[in-house]
Amino acid sequence: MNEVTAHMKALLWQMQKEGYRSYDHYDFWGRGIGIFLRKTRNLFTTPIVGVVYVMEVLFPKLFRIGLKPDIPLETLPSFLKAMLAYRQLTADESFEADRLMLTEHMLKKLGKSSSGRGLGHNFNWYTNRLVPAFTPCVPHTAYLVTYILEAYEGSKMPQREREVLRDAGEFVFNDTGLVDLPDGSSKVRYAEDDERYVINANSYAALLLIKLGSFFGRDDYIERSLKIMKFVTAQQNKDGSWFYFEKGSVKDKDNFIDCFHSAFVLENLLEYSGFVEDNDASGAFVAGLDSFIAEFVNKDHTVNHFKKSHLPLGISIDTRSTAEAINLLSVSSGKLGRCLGIAEEVFKKVKDEMYDASKSYYYHRRYSFGLSRMNYGRWATVPMVIALANVGLAKMKLEGNS
Repeated sequence: MNEVTAHMKALLWQMQKEGYRSYDHYDFWGRGIGIFLRKTRNLFTTPIVGVVYVMEVLFPKLFRIGLKPDIPLETLPSFLKAMLAYRQLTADESFEADRLMLTEHMLKKLGKSSSGRGLGHNFNWYTNRLVPAFTPCVPHTAYLVTYILEAYEGSKMPQREREVLRDAGEFVFNDTGLVDLPDGSSKVRYAEDDERYVINANSYAALLLIKLGSFFGRDDYIERSLKIMKFVTAQQNKDGSWFYFEKGSVKDKDNFIDCFHSAFVLENLLEYSGFVEDNDASGAFVAGLDSFIAEFVNKDHTVNHFKKSHLPLGISIDTRSTAEAINLLSVSSGKLGRCLGIAEEVFKKVKDEMYDASKSYYYHRRYSFGLSRMNYGRWATVPMVIALANVGLAKMKLEGNS
């Protein structure tokens, strides 16, 4: 067992002791007064939100009175994939029963859309409107589809899982506010009742539809996927980056470019190229990867959270952004050889800076005003397990080719 898999095992052991449950960074903002403050944005409430945000970082337990930790649904499919990778890398079956248990938990928590089903958050969240817990979201559902396809690769898929895939496809195909654009591209929403058009969500929609189109022989899914990916590549900025929201759909001051959502887009472009030959997508990936490394990965192997932001948060280290940078660099190592070495250095740096060895979990963020020490599973430790799995798989592939 090498350093990567040994560290994975330590993290998995601790998560196992905690029943894979943790609190979430958005616990306070998904209920009562938190929703009210996010919803009522004016000259009076905006300063209050800023003060509460700082207080929540410094005194997190105070803001979670009456709440219990839960299993985070958004990252669960990718975490389950990481558990499969751990078994592949080590031949250790210690966590296999847990993987099956967590799979059952996830499938019981699927939410319904008008035409299908999908995966959502396990809490209420507020964007420009309230989105209730378990509302299917495009990215989460794409993770679900990828996990099921990979979990049963080379073996017979049960009928229940096939039905989940079919419902996931119908949700994304029918219930995400499709808009056909004059240039022949199409765009979809993040969720059925969410009016926003988010770039990373569209990249997930394109990937989900190309996968399920291939799996079920649905040409209409494949055609829709190609049009959505055309929208994604057209949204790329001249410097290779992507805004979070569609350009021009929100005020420029409200749009932003951050690390982990940028990484999502690039990972999806790379995987997409394995299903269909798309020169625009391939070119966008190459330009985007160069831009990503230049803008987000520093010489000391720390990772910038934002490239452009309207929020003065003072974030010096964000563990989820760092983990996603490691993911992207690992899966890109077949295209650009130096990426794996950078990923390993970034891992060493974040472990030194953000890992609590006495409790075997990662801190969430380091701000200019303090360190967020709360164990937020989906924002730190879970993404790091996923990142380590991808480092391990990339190293195994490299060693197999040498």
